[in-house]
Amino acid sequence: CFSIELGYPCCTDNKVIYTDERGDWGKENHQWCGIGNGISKKEPEDSCFSIVQGYPCCETCHIDYTDESGDWGVEDDKWCGIKDSCKVVVNNAEDFNFNFSFLKLENFKKNMLYSPFSIKYALKMLQEGAANDTFDEINKLIGNTKLSKHISIDEVLSLANGLFIRDTFYKYINTNYINTLKENYDAEVVKDEFKSAANANK
Repeated sequence: CFSIELGYPCCTDNKVIYTDERGDWGKENHQWCGIGNGISKKEPEDSCFSIVQGYPCCETCHIDYTDESGDWGVEDDKWCGIKDSCKVVVNNAEDFNFNFSFLKLENFKKNMLYSPFSIKYALKMLQEGAANDTFDEINKLIGNTKLSKHISIDEVLSLANGLFIRDTFYKYINTNYINTLKENYDAEVVKDEFKSAANANK
């Protein structure tokens, strides 16, 4: 089998627990072993990095924590690795489509000011506090997009991130979420009655 030349024995059974670019892997007698000739019967996307660390792959794509190994989730109160298939690769063509899909929706409005950058920031901020289906739907749009942290430059560039929360819902918002927005996005979190645009226009 393919793993011999990599210094690992061949497996005696065909139970695949990990797949990488070299092929399918199993574990016997607490040691990794190769299965087959290196042509995987299983898609690598069905696998995840955490298998080699002794943790299963997650069934969902919800990310609870990220470290140098990869993205982690928690299912049934146990850590699990996010599958490779959950990772969304954002390339320029997709970025272009993302940006202009909003323009198509809003094209008929007059005096419309549109910022793809702002939409991505807003979605990323929402993703920070989302869970379950909401998180998964936002993740389909922006994936694990990393946004640059920008700061205002006197008389050159003025940036402001804000999240307005209706006063009747404010007490239900997790303080960790508010702190994350302040720390990661320099965002102002405002409790508002939503009766006028006065607070937003300050």
